[in-house]
Order: sequence, then C-alpha cells, then structure tokens
Amino acid sequence: AEWGVYLITANIKVMNLAWGLISPWLAEQENWRTDQMLKDQQVKKCFLVKFVVYYYPFFYLAFIRDFVEGCEGQECIHELRVNLTVFILTHIVTVIAQILVQVGMTFWNEFSLRKKMDALSSARNYTYVQAQALRPPYAGDMDDYMELFVSLGFVTMFSTVYPFIAFLALASNMIELRVLAFRMCRVLRRPMPRGQEGIGAWMQIMQVVTYLSCVTTVAIVVFALRPLKEMHSAQKTLYFVVGEHLMLAMAFLFARSLPNPSVADELVLERNQEATEEILRGDCVVMHARSGSRACLKGCQHLSPASPLDTSSL
Repeated sequence: AEWGVYLITANIKVMNLAWGLISPWLAEQENWRTDQMLKDQQVKKCFLVKFVVYYYPFFYLAFIRDFVEGCEGQECIHELRVNLTVFILTHIVTVIAQILVQVGMTFWNEFSLRKKMDALSSARNYTYVQAQALRPPYAGDMDDYMELFVSLGFVTMFSTVYPFIAFLALASNMIELRVLAFRMCRVLRRPMPRGQEGIGAWMQIMQVVTYLSCVTTVAIVVFALRPLKEMHSAQKTLYFVVGEHLMLAMAFLFARSLPNPSVADELVLERNQEATEEILRGDCVVMHARSGSRACLKGCQHLSPASPLDTSSL
C-alpha cells in the first residue's frame, strides 16, 4: 500500500511522457489543411488520453474500489487524499526539475562558447540574436496549457473530498508561473510569433471539464461521503440526479450570463496590441558572453531580431 501511492504517480508521469510524443505524430499523419486544425487535433488527442491517465486512479479510489475490494470506514477517502497530496507535490518538483535541466543546458552552451571566445580574444561579445541561437527552441504552448487544465480538473472535481487541494494547486501554479516566466525569458529561444484567435480547442476542453466537475462533485458527496453514503440506493440515486441537474443548470446559466465585449473593451485590446508591437520593435540589445547581462553596445543600437549580422569580425 505504501508503494502504491508512489507507483500511481510514476505511472501517470511515464504515460504522460509517452503519449506526449505519440499524439503529435498521429495528428501530423492525418494531413490537416491548416496549422490551427492540426494544433486542435493534437490538443484533443493528447488531452483525451491524458485525462484517463491522470484521473482514472483517483476515480477508482473514489467510486470503484469500495465495490471491488471493499473499504473499511473512510479508508478509500483517506487514501484518495494521500494520493492527491503526493501527486501535486511530485508535480511541483517535476516541473522545477525540468526547468533546472534546461537552465543547466543553456548555461553549459554559453559557458562553452565563452571559453572559446576567451581563447581567441579577451574582449569578445556576442549579440542578442547570437545568444538566442544557442538556446533550446520553445516546443509550443500545449504542455503549458495541459498542466493548467489538469490542475483545473483536480480542483473542480476533487476539492469536495479534499479542500486542501485548492491551496496546493494555488501554490503549485504560483511557483510554476514564476518558473515558466524565467524559462521563457532567460532559458528558451525566443519563439516565432504566430497569430491565433482565442485558445482553440482548449475552450471546448474547459467546458467539458466544467460540466464534468458538476457531476463528479455531486457523485462524491452522494456515493463516497457520509451520511448520504449510508442511505438506500434509490434515495442516493434520486439525490444524485437532482443534485447534478441543479449544478449543470447553474453552470449553464452562469456561462450564458457573461456579457459580450463592449466597444471600450475592444479599444483597450487594440491599444494593448499597439503597445506590444512598439515594445517588440525596440528590442536591439546584445548580450555579454562572460556575464550573461544584456546591454546596448556602441554600434549595435539598430540591431533587431532577424536582422542580418556582420560576422566578419568574429
């Protein structure tokens, strides 16, 4: 039983890594007409399998194990809480470890180049664009979105039985937010800007998770927690049907009550877009190979990303 807690988390991580490599390849073989359609299919295929991999062990503990193996008192609920805690904490450590590996690889590449430059001359600097070329490329936003939606599912579906998971998810997201920001700014290569309307297939996935959480929350209260768990099957079924219908109706009404963007909102978005373009247009810095600091050196004031470099002096 002690090892089972960690084996569940290990199984989730291994299957997550394996399917993360397989699903993009399957979507590419289908030859979709546009990049957006390809990306949406990659997201759907990846999330469908990962949903089962991530949540099935916890659904089993909450709803199935009591009928298959039997549970004494609240044994299944207690084990469910322990597994949720271990998974969330392991998830935080795993994300930080992955970022540290990428930081180490980037540091080693820049350190190796610095030694080569020191061997040639004592006063050699390389530009910001050249520094970017040494860094690993950004793999896309699918993994980042996946982590957020997995956390959303755990909070919305299992916070009834384990309210502390909301605090764990908040702490995890706060740490992950800062770590991912550091990775994007100081570790990964600057990604190529690509336009996209909305968040694509993730909006549909969010709706599915939201409505599914309404059903799951009521099911846990009725079938897994006392005192309703001790009632007759007919009574529990009645409470479940009425409760999940009320929850679904409330979620539907809340979704429909949100107003459409006003003219003022559209103007704010346009102004933000103009400011973003102006900020990116002025990116003309270089980076010192020795210290890793960024500065605008003499003669490089007009350097901008993707501009041709004069490498005759290197």
